[in-house]
Amino acid sequence: MSDLFKRQTLDQLCDVPDDIIDVYVVERHIWQGGTIDVEAESKKKRRAEPRTVKDFLIDPVRSLLNDVLRQLAAPYDPSSKANPIGQGWWIQAEFGSGKSHLLSFIGALALGDKKVWDTVNDLETKNKKGKRESIYQFYDSGLAKKSTGKSKGVFVAVKTLVGQGGGTIGVTDTGRKLTEYILDAVQDQYHAENGKPISVYPVEVLADRFESDLDLYHKPLGKFLKDPKFFDEEEQEEVDKFLDDLRHSKSQTVRRDCGQKLWRFYKEYLKTTPDIPMEAEAVLKHMVETLLAAGYEGLLLIMDEVSLFMKNRTEEQRVEDEKTLVVLSNRLAKTHCLPVWTICSAQQALESKMGVKNIIANDRLKNVALLQDESNFYDIVLSRVRTVTKPESIEPYFADYAKGFTWPAAIGTEKFNRFFPFYPPAIDVLKAVSYNLTTLRSSVHFMHQTLKTQRKAKSNELITLWQMFDDVVSYEEDPSGTTAGIAAISSKFNDEYKAYQAGRRIIGQATKGRLKVYASRCEKILKTLFLYYIAKMQPNGLSVEEIMNSVMEWADHDKGQKADVKDNLDHYEVLLDELAKEVPQVKKVGK
Repeated sequence: MSDLFKRQTLDQLCDVPDDIIDVYVVERHIWQGGTIDVEAESKKKRRAEPRTVKDFLIDPVRSLLNDVLRQLAAPYDPSSKANPIGQGWWIQAEFGSGKSHLLSFIGALALGDKKVWDTVNDLETKNKKGKRESIYQFYDSGLAKKSTGKSKGVFVAVKTLVGQGGGTIGVTDTGRKLTEYILDAVQDQYHAENGKPISVYPVEVLADRFESDLDLYHKPLGKFLKDPKFFDEEEQEEVDKFLDDLRHSKSQTVRRDCGQKLWRFYKEYLKTTPDIPMEAEAVLKHMVETLLAAGYEGLLLIMDEVSLFMKNRTEEQRVEDEKTLVVLSNRLAKTHCLPVWTICSAQQALESKMGVKNIIANDRLKNVALLQDESNFYDIVLSRVRTVTKPESIEPYFADYAKGFTWPAAIGTEKFNRFFPFYPPAIDVLKAVSYNLTTLRSSVHFMHQTLKTQRKAKSNELITLWQMFDDVVSYEEDPSGTTAGIAAISSKFNDEYKAYQAGRRIIGQATKGRLKVYASRCEKILKTLFLYYIAKMQPNGLSVEEIMNSVMEWADHDKGQKADVKDNLDHYEVLLDELAKEVPQVKKVGK
């Protein structure tokens, strides 16, 4: 009996979740999702998304989590200015490293939802973390108390400034201030939780405070609202209608409009300036104090993709944005000792335009470089797409593949087992392709879908690039995924994709020779070359050995898989020579 039959099938060796969240967006994955009604109820009841927590790998970012959760759990004493608990963090990491998942995880835990904290406790216990090591200690020692009884818990407000969560903010809508995006995020979340508006903009604060001036200014206001010098005929209104809107409207837009009119009433009609917070620091301070007065334990503000947002700003705007971040992380958190925690994520370091006052500092935004150890990225991705249930049964795979290909022996059994059942370089290529194709689903999605497909087929072969290519371009069970994949490849790499299709047609039309006999394998080679090419990972081409390792089919693949490394190398060399001769899209470097 061939060694081939010693390998158990992937469905016997791996468990795979039915579905995963492949792209995290803080607006959608902190609070429990579902239908519109379920999401609304989740925000109202402060229910966290369980999958965000269940699928998270804690160890690679444990030190950051300890730092953030310790601050969130610490008791707040407004009379003590000696030990401020507020803090800011600047989390820097590359595309695809799980920043948005991390932010969603922190936001979900900050809600103080006991169910997800029980999940954390289970995860930490399973990983043999004692009480002092486990992050559950922060729920036990502070967040539980802050989230129960009369306390409303930590108020969590989020904003994705560029990309999925925020649409075109910072791209086509560059005129607004960062402070305004923050005020909007707080207002939206407050309304979702409480069913009523909160006044944070200066004109809204003015609308609230006008009640105390009403007796004094009732008649002048009535004259102002009817004055044609300030309003045309359609805009004029009765003072009683105006006051009814001011007092009873639940619409933030209507209240803001009333506030704007009151501002003009004071400034232009009465020729006086109302005593309300106007500058960013005063406005943001008032916002936090209003939340505290409403029963919250503080504000956790999470902003994703800050550096991409700032890239599209003018220098003047960028200076203002940086001042806003300093106000939040230093002036409010450290000087005024308010419970404000600001977390910004970025794909690059922030170049401060403020001279010597660098915004990245421990008493401002504390710099955190995420996943500097590249191996952490693989651990996170692999843990999300599969669980190896029989690690002791992987050995026959290593033995078989090490006989036919060079890469298993080169990386050793430990790394082989860690990546099982994936060919490690394939993950790097997918990551690079996903990075270049912004509309394409993440590499995690394709790894997950391919493994599901291979388990269903009861495959006993390792997963490499060409199998995932099929899911990127031809996956049919999820039309949105397919459309995104095809549209992205054919539009962004239009010429390259046409070249791939032309090469594939030549192979399919071959009537003789190795191109006909090994048509399927030649097509797999073409897929591999195409993905490496658009990933821009091997500008000088791939060697015969690298192509053999990547395609990973034996010369006698369907007849026992007895061919050794030399047999397979010879086989691929001959195939590649014929491909280079017959398919113009495949070229030998230097030939």
